[in-house]
Amino acid sequence: MGCHIRAILVAGAMALAWAWMPHAALPADRDVPPTTRFLSPDGIPLPDDYRIDPTAWTFFVVPGFQDPGTSAPSLSQADAIRQAYPEANVIVVDWRVPAQVETEGERSGLALFGQIWGLYQEYQRAVGVSKQVGRRIAEWMKARGVAPRRTVICGHSLGGQIAAFASNACARSELCNEPVGIVVATDPAGPCFELKPPEERLDKTDAGQVIVVHTTRVFGDENPIGTWDVYVSWPETKQPDYVWQHSQAREMVTASFVGSYVIDIDGSPANADFADSDSSDAQSRVAQPERPPNLAVASTTTAYH
Repeated sequence: MGCHIRAILVAGAMALAWAWMPHAALPADRDVPPTTRFLSPDGIPLPDDYRIDPTAWTFFVVPGFQDPGTSAPSLSQADAIRQAYPEANVIVVDWRVPAQVETEGERSGLALFGQIWGLYQEYQRAVGVSKQVGRRIAEWMKARGVAPRRTVICGHSLGGQIAAFASNACARSELCNEPVGIVVATDPAGPCFELKPPEERLDKTDAGQVIVVHTTRVFGDENPIGTWDVYVSWPETKQPDYVWQHSQAREMVTASFVGSYVIDIDGSPANADFADSDSSDAQSRVAQPERPPNLAVASTTTAYH
């Protein structure tokens, strides 16, 4: 499915979900660049002179499209990492394309097409600035002496693609001269990325280990693009909740940091010994979770036994 058609369908689904939510937003001036802030696991902006422990592992949490770094899922994942690795540096990346708050008139049912078109344009802009956000992360790392080989970037949806761009930027000679150690991408954005050349999207060569959790075909890239690809097989239903399924990819990984279900610090799925395997060969596993989320995590664990 082409980029534009798929992006419009995704925007439509999001608009329908948001039509009844307060404080929805439509795109602002297309020329306004994205803003990028770096936050603590508590959602507090870090000062410009913030310094990390260069001997410890560093984790970045990168949310997706219209998902601020201060959202509950973003901060929950950061807190889970902090609990799992108390000595680690944990950073939340709060990136966003500036938007304007819509009026009550724009929120009416008659304006639904306008909402869909506005979200489509907003998504296109977000895709267009994703490499800029990735480079900003790499620049922040270089300025503070973060060791890429001891860095894990966890990105959800569009954040998964940004994680790849950040690692690629790190590898440039003027920055860190090496990619990051691990990228964990949870249902990385498919619209406008799927089937593009590897340099234009998440790919298994972007980091030492690239772990990808696939939960949807609508929002995420369904292709095997990591060194390890985890496919979640959902129970058959007449009306699949794709938005919920998309969000569960991140929830599973968040739970994994507390219970060691999916990801180990060495970049391999937990409960499996891959020390002798060739990390350049993509591997796949299939998990079959059921609702609620805690059962999904338990089923994922079984997939790796």
